[in-house]
Amino acid sequence: MERPSTPGPGTADEWTGAPSFMRRRLPLDPMTTTRPEPKYRVIVVDDSVIDREVVVGVLTSQPGVEVVAMARNGYDALEKLAKVRADALVIDLSMPAMGGVELLRRVREMEAAPSVLVVSASDSDDDVRRMLTNDAAGFIRKPGTTASVTP
Repeated sequence: MERPSTPGPGTADEWTGAPSFMRRRLPLDPMTTTRPEPKYRVIVVDDSVIDREVVVGVLTSQPGVEVVAMARNGYDALEKLAKVRADALVIDLSMPAMGGVELLRRVREMEAAPSVLVVSASDSDDDVRRMLTNDAAGFIRKPGTTASVTP
């Protein structure tokens, strides 16, 4: 059954004069339409399965955050980035194969690079400085360490 070419009650044509198959019916009252909340897409990178799950749990408990992938090291993270769009990476500093420093350098070279937040058990101020001077958005020490958040 073909749609009528004239708008029905409670709707308005977005494109006046367009053929009926190109018309989109919009409610007159914008309060009757709900839009999905935009999601902040994140990839979690950590060699520890337990730490990955903890970070994913914290992130997914926040409205508007979607974890789109998890990776076990830098190489795995780069493969995931080639397949899915991410707004941010939450990465561990120390990982086998490719660690956080090298991953951060490679991500920084990408066009439209996602933000990178480093979460690490390292207590070294040198590690913090090294990550922040390589354009990390921030550095958070994992629970159980002596220091807290560094902006």
